[in-house]
Amino acid sequence: MKKIVFRVDSGNHIGIGHTMRCLTLAQELKKNNYQIHFITKNHAGFVQKQIADNFPISILEGGVQRTLSPEESLNYENWLGQTIDDDLSATNKCLNEIGGTDLFVIDHYSLNASYEEKIRAQKIMVIDDLMNRSHSCDLLLDQNITAQKELYTKLMTKSEALYFMGPRYALLREEFQALRAQVDQDNFNRPTKNILVFFGGADSEGNTLKLARALDEEVFRKYNFTFILNSQHADFKLLSEIKINHSKIKLISFVENFGKLMGDTDLFIGAGGTTSWERACLGVASALVAVAENQMGNCLELKKTNNIYYLGSSKTLTRDSWNTFFSEIVPDETQWYRFRQNSFQLVDGLGAKRVADSIKQVLTC
Repeated sequence: MKKIVFRVDSGNHIGIGHTMRCLTLAQELKKNNYQIHFITKNHAGFVQKQIADNFPISILEGGVQRTLSPEESLNYENWLGQTIDDDLSATNKCLNEIGGTDLFVIDHYSLNASYEEKIRAQKIMVIDDLMNRSHSCDLLLDQNITAQKELYTKLMTKSEALYFMGPRYALLREEFQALRAQVDQDNFNRPTKNILVFFGGADSEGNTLKLARALDEEVFRKYNFTFILNSQHADFKLLSEIKINHSKIKLISFVENFGKLMGDTDLFIGAGGTTSWERACLGVASALVAVAENQMGNCLELKKTNNIYYLGSSKTLTRDSWNTFFSEIVPDETQWYRFRQNSFQLVDGLGAKRVADSIKQVLTC
């Protein structure tokens, strides 16, 4: 049985998007009877249970245990917690202990060609979003609408590689295919009543609380809000206090079926991260905020192609801009109808299967 190993991290400074999309691909590959293993690092707030409940996992020491400053977070080298050489040595040791691997999948902004060239694996696959560093791999996936094969080719140190570019290859869980089949496109033209707010698993900037505090009483009376924030987050208690005074607010810490919750909402407000493709698959009207530098390009391109409303960088949003958005933009039903239609055509939910099928072909050659 051939073996595929994933090297991916999560944590308070990273979020969980990278890990969740790797788990999605891993589940699809499992159907083809591959042996799957994960290697991850012990960063503060890292995801362990979701991986360990499904696949064998090796946990590396040396993770980031403190809160990174905004300036430190902008430098992806700081996301690793130690030097690339130290991480490489520990990873190769893990690979030796588990008996090697036929395909090594890397989803990590801190790692580049210097790491990939020294990994002890038959073949290398990289999942990336940034187009900002060299790679030495056999397969490369960028599911973003901004992905450009030409730019990656210039960064590639290998002469030949297989490229998966764009939302056609978005790694969505199998449940989204079933949810998509239930979407009623005739209902795309509807007024906005129910609003879902989610700024990512970490929400390190506290954008959920900032939004809740910014809104006028009239906005809370007009719309039903559902805020999603981990109960362990420092802002959860403060949001709970706001909820007490507003009967139309729901505050949720954990969602069993996030896809269904998104599909049932009239408008999603949140970060322009990996959930962008889940929402598109279900035709969810979205107003996005770039909470990190690497989200801006994606948000701008989705705006340009009339798939979303872009509110801008989280750092630029004020109380006035939020309330203007709710008084002037949200009531525009025609706009949200257009966004639902366009995004629904952008992602069909079969990306993980397409990638897994191609991997199978590569590993049988």
